[in-house]
Amino acid sequence: MNSEVEKTRKKWLAQLEPRIKGIETEEEQEAKKNFFTYQIYKLNKKVSGNRALRNILVKTVKYSNPFDRKMRVDIGGGSFLRPGWKVLDYISDWYHYGSVYIDYNFDLTSGRRLPFRSDSVDMFYSSHTIEHLPEKDARFLFKEIYRTLKKGGVFRVTCPDFDVAYEGYKKKDLSYFFDRENTFERRLIDFFATYLVGKVDDKEIEKNFKKMEKEEFADYYVSKIPKNLKMVWLHSSWWSHDKVICELRKAGFKRAYESEPHKSRFREFRKKKMLFINGFDEKFHRWSLFVECVK
Repeated sequence: MNSEVEKTRKKWLAQLEPRIKGIETEEEQEAKKNFFTYQIYKLNKKVSGNRALRNILVKTVKYSNPFDRKMRVDIGGGSFLRPGWKVLDYISDWYHYGSVYIDYNFDLTSGRRLPFRSDSVDMFYSSHTIEHLPEKDARFLFKEIYRTLKKGGVFRVTCPDFDVAYEGYKKKDLSYFFDRENTFERRLIDFFATYLVGKVDDKEIEKNFKKMEKEEFADYYVSKIPKNLKMVWLHSSWWSHDKVICELRKAGFKRAYESEPHKSRFREFRKKKMLFINGFDEKFHRWSLFVECVK
């Protein structure tokens, strides 16, 4: 790994750690409700730390039903693991997922078509990925999802909801933010333009928030992010329910609508985590939006 890249990455992780310290995941909170399930939860953590056992487990789950002919793809899923699902993600200096998890090693910022034939995929899912893409790449991704989905196929997407951050800043309410350490101005910028955190004066942010319309404000700061920035763990675009639905319709989808966590119209997307098998809509419900569309 490039030494400058690693230095930047470690610096960012050091800034991130105190912000999430003490915040339990919903998965851990749920596991602690029952002694037996919590022991299973801790055992799974140990297994995931052993590469040999992990690889056996992942392969067993991925290929547990050879008779399932449906094509389901998690975009940006990293270590997502569920029978019948494949993962498209990009192994890079920023994300060190074991290659055993990744079925399609693909850079979403490359401008290349998705590695699937037209009308070949039954379901796409993407959780907290599109906010890491420049908006032009997210738009292209939506078009590619439409191209490759079968008729009647579904795409479910979840990501940070800019409207939540905007209201949280307006109310100066800490509960609207994941970041528990920074000023309200930095919390707001972190939601959609992380690169600028600490690089833009708080007073300037406060002034522009008051004088600009909501979308104008968000677009202004996104435009200040350097082009071709390769720090893909940072948030680089802003999204709301209305914006996601609008862009999906531009991509070709006629049926696109708001949803809620674990309340998909499709049974597959209502499945929750069970032991080491991942479920859907597991991240940050308080700060996220959920949208579905059908081809």
